[in-house]
Amino acid sequence: RRTGHHLAQRFQKVDRILTSPLLRARESARIVAEELHYTPEAILQAPLFMERNFGAGEGLTYEEALAKYPDSDYPGMETLEDLCGRAQEAVNRCVEDYPDQTILVVAHGAIIKAILVALTKGRITYFDETVWINNGSYCLFEYEQKQWKISIHNSDNHYAPLPLQ
Repeated sequence: RRTGHHLAQRFQKVDRILTSPLLRARESARIVAEELHYTPEAILQAPLFMERNFGAGEGLTYEEALAKYPDSDYPGMETLEDLCGRAQEAVNRCVEDYPDQTILVVAHGAIIKAILVALTKGRITYFDETVWINNGSYCLFEYEQKQWKISIHNSDNHYAPLPLQ
């Protein structure tokens, strides 16, 4: 709700909201849409923005996955190359399908990191420890004159503690 409230104050309007079809992203998109006075029924599910497929690691807690696969190499896991290719395809589709529109995408940390890799043509790497995506944070990517610009990355300063009342 705080993210949605912050975005509503910051942006004049959002033309389109896209979300990963996974439940946690859809629910977050619905909550943010309410704050933006955007019709929740108009939210579009976009499978290209799904979380990375972790293969045999799917459904395990971090501790369980680490115990079973200490090298974090899960059988059947989506490769980084495939993930970054999917991220590039996702942003290309946004540009093609919604030119000159403000689009809000509700997605997951792994795909957002892959988008950062794709948009910077690898200057940001997937395992760059300075690149982190906090839950509820947002990034602002702007496409102007056929160039991508990362204006905001991992902004969650709207999460300052609220005063007790």
